[in-house]
Amino acid sequence: MTGYRRGMLQEGRFGWCGRSGMALSDGYYWTRRNGGYNFYLGRQALSEIDFDHPMAVCEATVKELEIGGVFAAGQDYWVAVRAVSQFGLESAGYSWVRVRTDGLLAGKMAPDQVRNVRTCLTYNGMVRLEWDYEPRAGIVRPGTFNIYVTLAGVPFNYLSPVATVAYREGRRTYLWNSSDLGSPYPMKFVIRAVTADGIDDGSQRYITARGDIRYPGDAEDLGAEQA
Repeated sequence: MTGYRRGMLQEGRFGWCGRSGMALSDGYYWTRRNGGYNFYLGRQALSEIDFDHPMAVCEATVKELEIGGVFAAGQDYWVAVRAVSQFGLESAGYSWVRVRTDGLLAGKMAPDQVRNVRTCLTYNGMVRLEWDYEPRAGIVRPGTFNIYVTLAGVPFNYLSPVATVAYREGRRTYLWNSSDLGSPYPMKFVIRAVTADGIDDGSQRYITARGDIRYPGDAEDLGAEQA
């Protein structure tokens, strides 16, 4: 820390000192005179980030920070950061990333989830899926979108997608047409963004659709001859 200011802690606001960029030391507090950053952790979802208890802090000049002792193997974590001014005031907004650890505690960022999934029927009664994808700046990009399908009441098999669609930088809207899913029964679809490292977004949000077998299928074995 580049400087400090001594003064008695009052009104029992010890937790506030941690949130505002201050650290306790023998009843006094040390202030980051040039500002910095506070880091927070969520273990279940983005909405579960604990903004009352920073897990790490650093000065504004720090570009990289190693954080240990809070991660377990094979888990997803949401890490958020808030800026702290030179007066010790913390920003209201924050940036965040989702990190997935493997068996050796190596962490990799998970991609953002797809948005605005919708469905309609093709000309021959098959199912068409459409979705939007606009990743945040600085977030890892997916390599593909994996599409999973199952019948209502049957669990998804996330090891075997029925199709993949390639990600294209700058493209916003994607679509996929089914070729053999003209079932009269309702089907559930999940679309996950997957990185080149095989890290998916973990989404379990599904959309339900049903093909229309009343539509005629595609013509096959077309031939012609001179009369």
